[in-house]
This record gives sequence, structure tokens and C-alpha cells, in this order.
Amino acid sequence: MTYGKTYPVTSIEEGAFLRCNNLTDVIIPNSVAWIEGSAFEGCHSLEEVIIPNSVAWIEVSAFNDCRSLKKVIIPNSVTWIGRYAFSRCHGVTEIAISNSVASIEEYAFSSCRSLKEVTIPNSVVSIGTGAFHYCEGLKKVTLGESLKTIGESAFMRSGLEGTLTIPASVTEIGRDAFTHTKITTVYLEGSLNPAWQSGVFPDGVTFIEHSGFTSKKPAASAFKSAFTGSEVAAPAPATASCADGVLTLNNLDGKTVMLVPVNRRQPVVRFTVSGNEMQKVVALTPGFYILYAGGTTVKFVVR
Repeated sequence: MTYGKTYPVTSIEEGAFLRCNNLTDVIIPNSVAWIEGSAFEGCHSLEEVIIPNSVAWIEVSAFNDCRSLKKVIIPNSVTWIGRYAFSRCHGVTEIAISNSVASIEEYAFSSCRSLKEVTIPNSVVSIGTGAFHYCEGLKKVTLGESLKTIGESAFMRSGLEGTLTIPASVTEIGRDAFTHTKITTVYLEGSLNPAWQSGVFPDGVTFIEHSGFTSKKPAASAFKSAFTGSEVAAPAPATASCADGVLTLNNLDGKTVMLVPVNRRQPVVRFTVSGNEMQKVVALTPGFYILYAGGTTVKFVVR
């Protein structure tokens, strides 16, 4: 090395700053093209890092377990985010993923517990296994329109709630991808045809868009047990029966029931179920009826 001469840094090598616990901030120069595996892993005091537009790859566990990191901005030059790249960054509240990223690998952002919202840009075609697993504070995710694959357990045990929109580009959703979340409504923008033969949605899901599982072209694999898990039991089937003028309803608590006479000559009857109740229907004209409630259809006879 010559005194006073500056040497350009083209990469930050594997483990270069591994467990440098007193490191609080880093400015990476524009000459750096890639950040190698575990380069800053375990830097518990690191609060800020500026990644320049020269970086193309962020390798495996590059910033894993940087617990004090608050914000992650992925520049436009990055095309690949490696496995565990930002895993266990418990303090991260914001992640900005650029439109150049094509793949988010396994567990890349897992256990980022303070992350509240994330937008997957249109450039991303795959989200790896467990990519946002255990992001307990994550309430909302927006999925890009080029996304094809959502890996197993990708958002498992995250804080996702309310409505989830699956873009038309998606052809495969892995097992347990959204298990143990608080998602209640699933919108499918495309017409996807799942490859499953049987499946169970968690009790929290109350609505799936009309005709969401129909398609002219079957997808290779879609929605295979995506919302299920070993701890999620199949909901008990709803039943309805009528005897001696009394309609007995089971497992329809809180659902709005609509009774439609088959002959269409009688008025439609609507009411809300409370518990497993026995509803008197003596006023109904004898005949065949169809009951609609919470996606359940039951035929019964009033004699």
C-alpha cells in the first residue's frame, strides 16, 4: 500500500464487519458492486446504512441480526436480495424495495417485527420461502403485477389483516404462505384454477371474490394449502334441517340467512343467526327451500 493513495473498494467481502457491535452507521461508496454474505451480520448497534446505486447484489445474511437498523432503502441497481439478507432486523419500520429487484429470496426479511407495511414492486417475480415470516407488525402488503410465485410460509405469522389482493400474474402460492394471519377477505384479480383437490381456509377468512377459482387455463399449481397449517382446523360444516315447523341451524352463528323458495311464488325470508339456534318457520308455505348463508347452500323441505 502506498501512503496517501486511495484504493477503490469494489466489494465488501464475506464477514468483513461481522459482529462489530460498536458500529452505528455506514456509508458504502459508489464503487461497491456487491455486498457479500454476513458482511454486517450481528452489528447490533448499526442504525443506518446507505446502499449506493452501484450495488447489484445483497448476499446471504448481509445485514442479518442488525437489530437497531431502522430503515432499509434498496437502490435501483439491486436485482437480487439474498437469503436472510435483513432477517431479524427487529427495529426496521420501513423497507423501500426498488423496481429493479427481481427476486426476494428465502427469509430475506423474516422477523422484522417492527415493519408495518411493504410494497412489492412490479419487477419482483418471486417471493421466497418465509421471506416475511414472523413480521408480526406487518399489517399490509401490496403485491406487484409481475409476481408469479409466493413461497411456502412467505407471510406466515405476520400481522397481515383485512383484505389481501392476489394479482392476476400469480400462478403458485406455497403451503402455509398466509397461515396464522388475520386476513378476512381475499380478492383474486385473475381467474386462477387451483391444483388442489381439497383445502381449508382459516376461520378468519369471510369472503373470496365471486368466480375467483375458475379459469379457462388451469394454472400449474395455485393456492395449494396456502392458507392452512397444522394448527388450523377445518371449520365445522353448516347444516340446516326442518321438522315440525322448526328450522334447526348449526355452525352459522352471526351469518345472515336467506331462505329462497324453489317455486319462487313465496317471498324470500332473511334473518341473522345467533348461536346454534332453532328458528321457527311455521309461517313458511310447505315446499322446497334453499338456504344461503356464509357461502353455505342447504336444501330443506317444509312439510
